[in-house]
Amino acid sequence: MDESIRYVEVLFRNYYRNSFNPPGIPRIESREVAYQPFHSQSMVRHLGFRDWGELRGFIASKVPRNLYLSSAYFRNPAASEMDTKGWLGADLVFDIDGDHLPTENCRGVELLTIECLNDALTEVRRLIDVLMYEFGIDEKYIRVAFSGHRGFHVHVEGLEEVTSLTQDERRMITDYLTGKTDLTRQILINRGGRSLLIAVPQSVDASQLHRLYGSVGRLINAASRYGKVTASLIKSKAGELASDLAIHIDEVVTIDTNRLMRMPNSLHGKTGLSAVELSLRDLDGGIEGVLSRAIAFRRGNPRIRLTQKLPISKVLGETVHIKEPGDVETVHIKEPGDVESVPIHVAVYLILMGIAQLAE
Repeated sequence: MDESIRYVEVLFRNYYRNSFNPPGIPRIESREVAYQPFHSQSMVRHLGFRDWGELRGFIASKVPRNLYLSSAYFRNPAASEMDTKGWLGADLVFDIDGDHLPTENCRGVELLTIECLNDALTEVRRLIDVLMYEFGIDEKYIRVAFSGHRGFHVHVEGLEEVTSLTQDERRMITDYLTGKTDLTRQILINRGGRSLLIAVPQSVDASQLHRLYGSVGRLINAASRYGKVTASLIKSKAGELASDLAIHIDEVVTIDTNRLMRMPNSLHGKTGLSAVELSLRDLDGGIEGVLSRAIAFRRGNPRIRLTQKLPISKVLGETVHIKEPGDVETVHIKEPGDVESVPIHVAVYLILMGIAQLAE
């Protein structure tokens, strides 16, 4: 067995035994749990647990490389066939991943960068504005978690009008968010006498509609440079408006009513970072604060050897490394074969990404 991976596995075991905090997700007894074993590419699925205490004990004994929880609720989450689980509803979930964003910072990104993560955080803020000010969802129903890699997961939980949405209804929501529908009209989802109105709520102050008014304002300013602003001119720019308004989410994730999502506060098997839960106030602290909270391992500065060229100049935002204990110098570790002491979270990240091995 690769000694570098064994080293990381021990760190994961210690985390799950001593530091893992079960997330504040409701109804664990109704959710399916799944995990990837540390030395396997397969997924172990269809697990159910009575409470967080039972699940935490299981996690500590198995030491998963990746850990997942269903967004759906079931009568029998441990049933081995989806048709026999007894679907009761599902949270509305959104996945914003940096490598899917059309920004210069995220274009062609291979390793995690602060700049791309910051773009993903900006997109999360835009999504939350829509959920609160265009859909009228109270912030107490919105849960955010760092994905542990290049993005964020946003969950809407605890609203019956949301948990019972069908796939077709969820698709209407993704169409609205991504600009595929006429953004000047309301979307009314008829549901047997009940409805979920996705539009500007009457009680919302117009000044809070940052996405809508900001985009329209930018369009009008741009159009005014070409002369008089008319209705026909604005209509001719509808494509630009839709593009500017679009929220870049993974549509498949939101539409899926049986989706397995990474468990908040679990460790990501490609990075060693925690998929840490975040309050809306945490988001205001910026990406450096998010990343600081996601670092699970802090004690030690192991020596590593690069197995391939490092394509970025900073790793997890680190601009310095510890060459020897107490000695801080500029990073020089770049080429295969280079050996240096680095902060333990940087070492774990590079090992899991297949870029480095322990040097001793």
